Amino acid sequence: MELVNVIPYNFSFGFESYAVNSALVVHADCFEWMKLVPESSIHAVVTDPPLRREGV
Repeated sequence: MELVNVIPYNFSFGFESYAVNSALVVHADCFEWMKLVPESSIHAVVTDPPLRREGV
């Protein structure tokens, strides 16, 4: 998979990130990152919350 930077606006805001085709993957706390993103400027946010299982 070729990593290509085609994102017209820098949405990484200093967080670790990389572009895959026309998508931007940002490694950040979602709530902190969303505070920085301009209104009506993104199509989707995909998160991977931590899985907490008691007693495992």
